[in-house]
Amino acid sequence: MPRAALPVPALVAASTNDEFVTLERAQDFARSWGADFCNAGELGHINAASRLGYWPQGLAMFGQLLARLKR
Repeated sequence: MPRAALPVPALVAASTNDEFVTLERAQDFARSWGADFCNAGELGHINAASRLGYWPQGLAMFGQLLARLKR
């Protein structure tokens, strides 16, 4: 996994019960990449298979990231 700072604003959204990545490791990735971090709660692994569907919390996080781009 690349650990260098990203050249663009980024956001890492992670869940507390992801079976692939611990919350602590996701936070470490965010720090390494210079990304914002959001604890999304107990959602399992956040991907298409998680069946989140229309995810208002995710859309809000995306909106915050877009706001950073406008600054």
